Amino acid sequence: MMPRQRSPHPSASVAPAGVASGDDGYTCGERTSLWLLSCVDKSVKVIEPILIILAIGLISLDVYTFFKFVIPEITERRGQLVTALHGLWALWLLFNVFFNQFHCAFSSPGTTLEVHEQALQLAMTYDWRWCRKCNRGKPPL
Repeated sequence: MMPRQRSPHPSASVAPAGVASGDDGYTCGERTSLWLLSCVDKSVKVIEPILIILAIGLISLDVYTFFKFVIPEITERRGQLVTALHGLWALWLLFNVFFNQFHCAFSSPGTTLEVHEQALQLAMTYDWRWCRKCNRGKPPL
């Protein structure tokens, strides 16, 4: 949100109703909203590592439960081959979950991958748009 422009006329120095007389040009409600957003941003930066550890702990608990209780039950009822297939599938899913968790936690928001020019030219034929901010192609809506 941009500050309001001040008028150069001396008669316009009186603040309209609902506007605080501070130098920043924000109303009291706008200032309160900005303060609240600032507090949320700061608290998220503090809480983020705790939430990542909590997510990893919960995922690990699911994995432990699966391999400790479900896999032996599958072995008992279906045999070694089905157990091996379930174990491989579970490890594949586990790898994907942790890989995506890692990249979500440690990637900078708002960045895109580098795209080769030839792939971009091909993609632009399918109603892609161009982002003026990052100077890269955007997929269609």
